Formats: sequence, structure tokens, C-alpha cells
Amino acid sequence: MTIDDQSGWPRVIAHVDGDAFFASVEQAVNPRLKNKPIATGAERGIVVAMSYEAKALGVVRGMPVHQLKKTCPACIFVPSQYNNYELFSRKMMQILRNMSPLVEKYSIDEAFCDLTGLCALYHMTYEQIAHTIQLRIWNEVNISVSIGLSITKSLSKICSAFQKPNGITVVNKKNRNAFLQTLPIHSIWGIGQKSAALLKSYGIYGVSDFCDRPELWVRSKLGKVGVDIWRELHGHVSYPMNAAPVKPSMSISRGRTFERPSSNKYFVWGHALRNLEVACVKARKLRARIGSVELKLKTQSFISYREKKKLSVATSFTNELIPMFKTLFESIYQPRTLYRATTIYLYDLKRGDAQLDLFDDSQHRCNNELLFKAIDTLTRRYGTHLISFADSAVIGSGKKENHSRAFIYPCSNDLLSCIY
Repeated sequence: MTIDDQSGWPRVIAHVDGDAFFASVEQAVNPRLKNKPIATGAERGIVVAMSYEAKALGVVRGMPVHQLKKTCPACIFVPSQYNNYELFSRKMMQILRNMSPLVEKYSIDEAFCDLTGLCALYHMTYEQIAHTIQLRIWNEVNISVSIGLSITKSLSKICSAFQKPNGITVVNKKNRNAFLQTLPIHSIWGIGQKSAALLKSYGIYGVSDFCDRPELWVRSKLGKVGVDIWRELHGHVSYPMNAAPVKPSMSISRGRTFERPSSNKYFVWGHALRNLEVACVKARKLRARIGSVELKLKTQSFISYREKKKLSVATSFTNELIPMFKTLFESIYQPRTLYRATTIYLYDLKRGDAQLDLFDDSQHRCNNELLFKAIDTLTRRYGTHLISFADSAVIGSGKKENHSRAFIYPCSNDLLSCIY
């Protein structure tokens, strides 16, 4: 296709999809994991995501740790670092927004980009623009992506999955029919297992079989959702681009399942505090203050104990929450009980900065703002848990460990003076 040949392109939608995103981020953060079979989810005891090297050896999502050791003993099982995944996602989305004026983030590792007309701006074909996006993400973020390029969002999403990893698939009006003839029905975005089974009961096994059915027939079997998909596959827009920013969460939750159940009070408290730290980081990203906090402890027998408390003053500073959070923990923790997970929930989020009144300690508030601004900057730059509260370091044996990182105690002015 030449730059001027746009007859097969009424519009150009790219779907950019990270390849084994969580595992790729772990490999980018730790180069020693490059080209090795790795899986994330060690904190839950099941595989959440895996590298292509692990996938080739038979590792699948949801595989429990004991089965993972049998299937792939060489696989490196690591905890999921969601803060790092969000950091890499933001970098990836920023590159896409630098390339296209209209970007719709679909999930943490995928987005739709409207490239219509940009071939004239960049003096490239649309496929060359896709290659440029792919190369920039690799050079600047150190992860690979696969890109689907087509005339609707549904078609571009099918295309991005066609050649993984690090592939680019281009389908326009001219080669659409030939491309769809090669695909099974379950490859359609929005067609789940039940819908696929229903369609197969009518002799529809391929995408082209589905497209050949009349619209009225599709509506009678799958309703409006099915018709929207059918129209998208024919090149008509049912799902327009939506670049509106995602509304902030009305609540924030953070939970972790332990690698092994524990009755050690310091261990369980350390995990609970770690969850609170991470959730507060997210609240500060949203410029939200927390109105109430709920803590849940789950036992090895899957019995959950939970307690919720409203704050007298909304805040997102972790050290201001710890006294109340400690009270919640003490009220539900039961000695000599095996625990398997902790979860915290932040509710009643309020946007914007806190308003001081006559009885507030303005110097204390200012110190906290400077402190956590510095911590959040370091976290974005170097990854999660570089600096954490001392009690949340109790993750290994139940005793405070000597890690080569900074710890914060509830009285944090000394650390503040060290940072500045």
C-alpha cells in the first residue's frame, strides 16, 4: 500500500496489545529473567500470568503451585508487582497518545488508537506507523506488543491476536473477507464459550459462517449484542472510539494471599500493612482522600473476619491511618489461627486536597505532603516497596528483616529531613 492508497481504509483503528504483559514487565524490571520461563502469582499460590517461554513448556493461567513444579520445574515463580504493571502501562499509553490524538485505553496492557489520516502527517503507510509504535514501546518501555490494524475495533482486536508475540496484522476492506475465512468462531471479540456453543449448534464454526448469516437471524439468536458484533465484522462502526478518561474508583481494594498459611501475628499484620500502603499509593494517584477503611482477614478454612471504621478526618497519608488500622487489626485478629490472606478496602473517597481548619496541625500536614510526594516519586522511578513502613517488612519469617531499603516509622520527620 502506498501512502496515498486509502481506498480500503474508511477509517484506521489500531489495537495495541502487550505480549504476556505481566511477565514481560517482570523480565524488563529484572533482566536476569529475560528469555526464561517465569510465572507471576506466587503471592496467591496460582499462576496469574506467564512468559511465552513458560507457556511453551505447558504452564497455563490458574495452575496451582504444586502442579507448576511438576509441569515446569525450571519455571521461576514470582509475586505479582501491580504497581510496576501500572507504571509500565502509563508509559505505554503515553507513547500511544504521542502518536495518535485519539486513544482509548481498554485495559492495563491494551488500547485502541485512531490512526485515520495520520499517514499524511507522518509520511508513512499505516503499517509503517504501526511498526513505529511497536519499536518505540520496545525501545522506551522494553516490552513487546502485537498490533492489529483494521477498519473497526472488533476487527483490529481480532488482528492483534493473530500473530503473537510482536506481530502486526493488517486487514482492510479489500482483504477482510479472505482473512475472516481463516478464523474459528471463538476468535471473535465478544463471543464467549456459551455463545460459541450456541452458534456451533447451528453449524457456525468459522467467523465467515457467522458473517454470512442475515442480520435478522443474528438478532433472533444473540440479540443486539450479536448484531453489534456482526456489523463491526462487516466494517460498520458499532463501537465508536471513546477517549474519555476513566472515572476515578469509588473504592479501592488491595488483597494478597500468602504463599503459606501463617498464624504469626507479625507476619499477618505485615501483609495487612503492605496492602494498606499500596492502596494509599493508588488513592494519592487519584488525588483522593480516604473516608473509611475496612480490613478483612481470611483464615485457612476460608472464614473471613472483617471490621470497618470511619475516619474523623479524610486522608491518603498512610502514617495517619496506622493507629486506626492497628485498632481494626487487633479487634479481629485471633491468636493460634492460621490465616491465608488479608484484604483492605478504602471507601468514601473524596477528590481534591484537604481543607485545613483552625485546629489542624498545618506543619504536620505540610511535612506529610512533602514526605509522601518524595516516596511516590521514588516509587514511580524505581518500583514498589523501595521505601516502606518497618512493620510491613515482616513478610518472610515473621521477624523484622534487614533489607537494603529505607523503612518509615510512624514518626517520619527524621526521614523527611534525610530526603531533603
